[in-house]
Amino acid sequence: MSSITDDRAAGAVLGAACGAALAAGGGGGPDAADQGAFWTLLPVLLAAAAGEPLSNESTQDRIVESWTRTGLLPDPAGAARPTAAAARTAARRRADGPGGAGALVRTAPVALPFVASAATGGLARTAAQLAALTDADPATADACVLLAGALHATLRTGAPAALPLELLPEERRDAWRTAADPGPGPSPDGAAAVLLAAQAATTAVPVPEDLPGRHLRLALEAAADHGPAVAAVAGALLGARWGSSAVPAPWRRHLLDGTGPGAGPGAADLVRAAVLAANGGLGDGTGWPAVDRVRPSGPRVLVPHPHDDGVLLGSLAALDDLPPDVDAVVSLCRVGRRQVDRERTDREQVAFWLVDRPGRNPNLDLVLRDAADAVAALRAEGRRVLVHCAEGRSRTPAVGALYAALHLGVPAQAALDEVVAALPDAAPAPFLQEAVLRIGAAAAPPRPLVVVDLDTAVLDLASGTARLPEAARRDFAGRLTAAPGVVALADPQPGAVEAVRRLADEADLHLLVAPAVGSAGLQHRIEWLQRWFGIDAPVVDRLVLAPPALLDRGAVLVGAPAGAEGFPGEVLPPSGWSTLLDRLLAPGRTGRRPPPGAGPRSRERVAGRAALAGWLLEALRAGGGSGTVVQVAADVWTRHEPELRRAGDLLHTWQHDLRRVAARLREEGRLAPSTDADPGVWRLPR
Repeated sequence: MSSITDDRAAGAVLGAACGAALAAGGGGGPDAADQGAFWTLLPVLLAAAAGEPLSNESTQDRIVESWTRTGLLPDPAGAARPTAAAARTAARRRADGPGGAGALVRTAPVALPFVASAATGGLARTAAQLAALTDADPATADACVLLAGALHATLRTGAPAALPLELLPEERRDAWRTAADPGPGPSPDGAAAVLLAAQAATTAVPVPEDLPGRHLRLALEAAADHGPAVAAVAGALLGARWGSSAVPAPWRRHLLDGTGPGAGPGAADLVRAAVLAANGGLGDGTGWPAVDRVRPSGPRVLVPHPHDDGVLLGSLAALDDLPPDVDAVVSLCRVGRRQVDRERTDREQVAFWLVDRPGRNPNLDLVLRDAADAVAALRAEGRRVLVHCAEGRSRTPAVGALYAALHLGVPAQAALDEVVAALPDAAPAPFLQEAVLRIGAAAAPPRPLVVVDLDTAVLDLASGTARLPEAARRDFAGRLTAAPGVVALADPQPGAVEAVRRLADEADLHLLVAPAVGSAGLQHRIEWLQRWFGIDAPVVDRLVLAPPALLDRGAVLVGAPAGAEGFPGEVLPPSGWSTLLDRLLAPGRTGRRPPPGAGPRSRERVAGRAALAGWLLEALRAGGGSGTVVQVAADVWTRHEPELRRAGDLLHTWQHDLRRVAARLREEGRLAPSTDADPGVWRLPR
């Protein structure tokens, strides 16, 4: 089975669960009594997940026993053990049983064990047999067969399927063709009405051109108005088409406790059961999803997000020793059943179906956005969040960067660069990097429009006039700034070059030149920009030759007020570029927002990191001037364990921080440069 087919299998079950929950929470309609029908499909799903053939009488006996325990079927008379044969007999004797629409909902898992094969004969017989356990009406059995067949086709292709009438006896097909015809005539009822309404609901809402997987949410929200049974069946069909990766995280979080008799599995449990059912009850090469713990493939990684200390970025191995204040885990890889500590009832896990291979994520942009939004939602609840994938190298930095871009106002490229720098050995897959930049650009707030007067805010023309030859000073007395060559002789104003570069990155920047300078003056200014910013610098293309009065009223003009007559927008006089940048790039202009709930952890960690430099040098001096990374780390831990334990996040990140501190000390000349022969050895300079 491919990962995409497994995703669809999980989607069929999750879609049914979410549809029933949506309708039960806000919908009514004629099927309100069936709102718990979804949870009665669990015995069928769990039997398939265990690899038990659903067509076997012994398997059906166990399913009937479970239904009897939960009250779907009455206890048999006397001390008789509930059996499938007894249930079928009782269904034939009942005029009004618990089947109908509920039997249709319970069919949702039946297609899963058959999805590996194109043959459908056994699937049709099994669906009819299970329907007969609660309802003897042939029309109900036909509806269940048609639903199972449609789900089977969609699971295999990912395309919506017509009802496979060829699975029914020839003599009953015309009745279904008539029922599906919207023309005059009696309307279908019972399971047939539910199936046809559900199928119609899946096509009533058009598929969005952008993020097509959003169709699942849009169509299922509309289907919920028709009651839980219709919504559950529509959810199964939509989930089989779009996959569990299209089921929104807020919906999956609300399935955590389940509803109804005997319910309890959350979204992750349903996903595991569905994938096992589609694979004959067997896990993959790692044992997932049948194992309690997936063995980590890389080292423990755990570092704070560079823009929000309330978010930790890590690897699967980090789950083995989580900080106690982490009360939410966002999993981007396969995780064992008990790998996230289930003894901690306050620690919530939200998993995402994200495969670290190109072409394996039909809902890539949707999943990435959903994961970033989930991190933001958990943080808004005051939770400390771990975001992890298998090794902390690819998926973790992608989602971490997108969280910063979408919810903290950090430009997507900067967010990606900074998150990658914060993680050891991070290397997001190219397709993930492209997706982060694509999503970030589409969601980014408009950048502030900033116009900078080149002559009064960037060029220090006074320095140029001071360097003019004496003859030029005499000839151009009173108008020295018009002297030939004055621009070439000028220095930039203090901080102007760095400020202009930053504005070019974070704002919609234009450099204003007055038309009075003429074509020769414009050429001199272009040459000056090329000298100070580079021959191919983008700022050269930002020159605007226009009077201020013609500029956009939404712009901010940085320049001398005397030259801004008629400008319709805000004017900021040159007053030092540090102050100007604070005003121009303030959160109100850029959309950059502070992280939610950033508290004292950040201050504790920053203070502790400052001490690391002294501890590192202390360890090297104690070791005779040199030591391996491992030796230095061991010495620091031996000498300063109490301080590390008091330093907030530093207790969990200090070894990674130690490497960053060493790099800084090397730049400052306080550590000797590394050598190719011994790259893992740190040395004091001689």
